[in-house]
Amino acid sequence: AVLCISASLMEAAQRVGDGGGAERSAKKSRRSTRQLQRVDYVPSRVFDEGNSDDETPQAQSFDIIDVMAKDKFKQADVKSMPSSAFTMDYLREHGFRDPIVFHDTEHLGMIVPKSDFTVADVMAYVGASRVLDVMDVSTQDALNMTMKEWVAYYNDPDKDVLRNVISLEFSHSRLDPYVVPPSLVRQLDWIETAWPTALRASQTDDSNTVATMRYPKVQKYCLMSVAGCFTDFHIDFGGSSVWYHVLRGRKIFFLIPPSKRNLLKFEAWSKGAMQASVFFGDLCDDCGVITLEAGDTFMIPTGWIHAVFTPIDSLVFGGNFLHGFDIPGQFAIYALERRLRVPTRYRFPFYEQLMWYAAVNYHDRFVKGEPVTAHECEGLLELTAQLRLWNVSP
Repeated sequence: AVLCISASLMEAAQRVGDGGGAERSAKKSRRSTRQLQRVDYVPSRVFDEGNSDDETPQAQSFDIIDVMAKDKFKQADVKSMPSSAFTMDYLREHGFRDPIVFHDTEHLGMIVPKSDFTVADVMAYVGASRVLDVMDVSTQDALNMTMKEWVAYYNDPDKDVLRNVISLEFSHSRLDPYVVPPSLVRQLDWIETAWPTALRASQTDDSNTVATMRYPKVQKYCLMSVAGCFTDFHIDFGGSSVWYHVLRGRKIFFLIPPSKRNLLKFEAWSKGAMQASVFFGDLCDDCGVITLEAGDTFMIPTGWIHAVFTPIDSLVFGGNFLHGFDIPGQFAIYALERRLRVPTRYRFPFYEQLMWYAAVNYHDRFVKGEPVTAHECEGLLELTAQLRLWNVSP
């Protein structure tokens, strides 16, 4: 099996070296890509790119406060462990399929600002004129505000609408060096390990405009939410995993594991009109809840369906990453997005190109005799099979 994987990866490496698959994928993406923003697969009730601009957002008819009051959901099956236990040896033995919460950060190798950091401080580092994608909580639809307008709204004690910011990617801004993902996330992240260093180094723009993007700019997000905000059930784009640190406030997660049954239910719910009126957690027997307090760090693996309620004003730092510990799961979510016709601007940027570069990276590791875990080997045959399919597709 290892020889078969190695041969397949060698073929992928040769195609990238010849300007084949990766370049072909890049050209294909450039034809269809519009401005890329991480709406985190936010359930915008837009699934057909052909008519998405004509759809009118519908206000949610269920009350999240009533949902919370029912207290019907069990405690989510989340692993809690000391930060010292989150090591590569742990992942080699157990894989990365279950959410993990850490109540300490001492050994995570993560850097975040001090707990007195505010949204005004965010503005000071990213700029008052930075345009934000802001979610209207009642419709889950997006609008734009400048950072200055957002700070004024956030600090206004007399809000008449609920708005939420979950898509401020701030890499290459002045805030960038003050936030560093956990060290193990950086070891796993294919953007760190496989994307060409020269391309990353050529990135200068701190916005997420695809015309100036030189790599998948999804590693550092600032999430700013006022009390009462709710982000409906979604799966992070491309099946990416998430690291998530609550600097201030509190977050309540509704978590549903990515079983085939649950993913089929999610697909049907996403396609139907019931998305605005049905709380998806009611459709699944294994929906659980976990509360994250200030100082907690959360790891969400591939494909987990989740919604988030904010009971008090909150400030969060986090990011997305693709990795080799659940390649089949990542492709399953990528395929789900295609079936749902999720607009390109809501998908993981340069997804297919990153798969080619990941294959080259694994090929080089095999050549050098570097260890590859059993969890990774399980997915590499699927990776190479998918690359062959992309290479012959029109």
